[in-house]
Amino acid sequence: MQRARHRLARVTRSGHQIRFIFSNVQFTNFEQEHIHAFKVFAIQKLEGPQLDTNQAIVSFKKRFGATIFADDGYLLRCLIGNNYKYQAALDDMKENLQWRKATLPIHRSEIEGVLARGIIYIHGRDNCMRPIVVIQLRNVAKVQPELVLRCIFFTLELAINKLMIPGRIEQWKVIIDMSGTNLLGLQVSLIKQICRALTVNYRGRLSQMFLINAPYIISGLWGLVKNVLPEVTQEKIQISSGRNTKKMLETVDPSQLERKFGGEAANVTVYDLPVMPEM
Repeated sequence: MQRARHRLARVTRSGHQIRFIFSNVQFTNFEQEHIHAFKVFAIQKLEGPQLDTNQAIVSFKKRFGATIFADDGYLLRCLIGNNYKYQAALDDMKENLQWRKATLPIHRSEIEGVLARGIIYIHGRDNCMRPIVVIQLRNVAKVQPELVLRCIFFTLELAINKLMIPGRIEQWKVIIDMSGTNLLGLQVSLIKQICRALTVNYRGRLSQMFLINAPYIISGLWGLVKNVLPEVTQEKIQISSGRNTKKMLETVDPSQLERKFGGEAANVTVYDLPVMPEM
């Protein structure tokens, strides 16, 4: 297969910039200026406007030095995800830190039985070597929503820590398979939380999301769900009543897709570890 050349960013139809790589790269002057200005804004909001710029920068480092936001790349993810609206980015940042403290780390032993159900697993990579995350909504039935979300968080953390290379591979592609899904028994609130888990909790990580084998009613449901997502994220999501094989194969080699999705790889039956077919 021919691998696609790695790109740092692109511009969407709506004019938004989507950056793919946030680590080990030089940010643009525009980005650097916003990162610096946001640090000053955040500290003056949290500690008072009496601090000058230099004091605010020093204070930001002290306050957030032990968090993921000590990394300017994570700050930029947050800023881009909120269209450079500083107050929204600050609220997002605080919420993310609270979520991380309350949720992570998640140990495999906590959710091993649920993982085996195949609610979420990783199979293959796209042409840019991004891991492909598969979610089978039909397997969510009769599982507590909190356990479903913990399985998702566990798998996404695994993808970041084991399957990505900072500066080279920093995103995932997602397939949400809705075949066999009983929409009457599926909580809309849970779908919203799943979409949020894949996007808002992990800013800048989503490359594309395919909702496949979707019942026609899902278009109405999508109208409810998409409102919790940024416009930039909405442009990354495609819904199909079929397998949407043609669209997926534009960016994924057949060897990396399971047969049930129109690829050439065997369908996964054991879900506890990522499956990475030879490329």
